[in-house]
Amino acid sequence: MPTTIRATKPAILIASLLLTTGFAGAGPAAAMADDTVQTRGAALPTSIVNGDLEYLGDRILSQATDAYNFANVDYVHGQASTFSSQGGAWFDIAGFDADAFGWKSTQTDTSVDGRAPIVEIQQSRDRSNAYAEITASQAGTAIYQDISTPVPGTVYAISLKHASRTFDGHDALSVMIGAPGRETPVELTRTASDAGDPVGETSTTVESTACAWNNEWDTYEGTYTIPAGQPITRFTFRSVRGTEGGLNESVSGNQVDDISFQISYPLAYALNGGQGATPNEQ
Repeated sequence: MPTTIRATKPAILIASLLLTTGFAGAGPAAAMADDTVQTRGAALPTSIVNGDLEYLGDRILSQATDAYNFANVDYVHGQASTFSSQGGAWFDIAGFDADAFGWKSTQTDTSVDGRAPIVEIQQSRDRSNAYAEITASQAGTAIYQDISTPVPGTVYAISLKHASRTFDGHDALSVMIGAPGRETPVELTRTASDAGDPVGETSTTVESTACAWNNEWDTYEGTYTIPAGQPITRFTFRSVRGTEGGLNESVSGNQVDDISFQISYPLAYALNGGQGATPNEQ
């Protein structure tokens, strides 16, 4: 009988490097490029960070009001701003750590916020919950995280909450996953709804009538399998319909919270003649 061991994360990474590198060299240039990708991937988290958007929420949202229930986060400089904070002045977020905050944005336009990139954090009317809007102030942009995914075939579980910005909204988005710059929409199933939206629907478009301001949410779940040659996987979003318009046209709407992207079960390796990495759900 083959001996089976449960692999730790370092063991998975080592096994992945052995499997993907091989014993025949592909030349110095190819090896250098592969080493660069692997090194960057090794420095990345293995699952979504700050998925509940609560990291330093009391400090980030300290100057938010009922009229302006948000804060723009400049994660590069560790600062935040709201329209109500000294006329929009930026203030330091005490103790801010960009890695612990986790989220980044593809925003490049500075005409609205004065800076870019920006991640917009909002809070519910009763101030009990923090969440994000996928686009701060530039249409066609979105928040994202890059995840280390060194082992092909690994199945990741996806879960998130989604809501509209307004009471009568029908905001819609796609969750986009793939190699950075080559993300594609993934199918998700609505598993719960605070607004009475039909449970059980599956689509690459996430649409919710729940209102985040009221702390109402629809919950969506799905899976994603890491393909070969993808040591870094980007988890991001695309606005399908927001407050102002259609595909990639809106700069507001599509609130998200409790975002999770993590290995759905550990991997096991069969030694003494085994076949390599296999799922182990026990």
